[in-house]
Amino acid sequence: MKTKTFVLIGICAGLLFGCGEETTSPPVTNASPAGGPPSPSVANASPGGFWEGIDSNGGHIIALVTETGKFHFIDGDLNQGSGTLSVSDTNDVDSNFHFVTQPGSTFADGTTSANCSLAGTVSERQTMTVTVACMTAAGLHNQITAALSNKALYDRESSLATIAGNYQGLKEVLNIAGDGTLFSQNPGTGCVANGQVSIIDDAFNAYDFEFTYSNCVGQAAVMNGSSFDGIASLDNSVMPEKLLVAAIGDMDGDVPSFEGNFISFVQTL
Repeated sequence: MKTKTFVLIGICAGLLFGCGEETTSPPVTNASPAGGPPSPSVANASPGGFWEGIDSNGGHIIALVTETGKFHFIDGDLNQGSGTLSVSDTNDVDSNFHFVTQPGSTFADGTTSANCSLAGTVSERQTMTVTVACMTAAGLHNQITAALSNKALYDRESSLATIAGNYQGLKEVLNIAGDGTLFSQNPGTGCVANGQVSIIDDAFNAYDFEFTYSNCVGQAAVMNGSSFDGIASLDNSVMPEKLLVAAIGDMDGDVPSFEGNFISFVQTL
């Protein structure tokens, strides 16, 4: 079993609300060709991929998307949304999803959640162009566009043997067993996470990641009983290798909140 280390990723750049600017953008609509006969019906493109790019405000954006369209969408402030992309026979994509801040962080109007819509187009395994419009719980509107490129690492095959290993970070330790059972512990907060890693489709580099917290003390006690669900992807384009995880959960019975589990697990060989 491999021994690995991990570090938390923190990118200081806003995407939707990080800059604290309010806009009054129009609703998002799907683009359609101007004039001419309707486009012939074609097979729906797969939205699956590890997508990365820059938004219209200059912020960094990452999206992990499975073949079925399940996605986790992360901005530079580690705010995160999750949902499912629908793809039409003209390869338009759309989704409605919930967008939340990480604990201790808020949007410009002091809120922590927003309802969002996404619309755009996808070229399978190549590019995705989207417009995302959000409105916070207090009514703050914002909209961005983003051009994303698919990273080739998504086409790597997945297996529990590949992802299994021991991981060590600045605070947390993590073990993924050969059967996908995961265990993590943070000595500082006392938090223990127990869960499961599962294969989504063994032809592609995406894993289901589920875990529940217990044993947390002090300010972290709000995490006890919180369950998180997300997607993980291994990045072997760099050395040491990285495992990227995005997950959203429900803390203390409140609305879904991002716990900060967008993680880079760095392998030491």
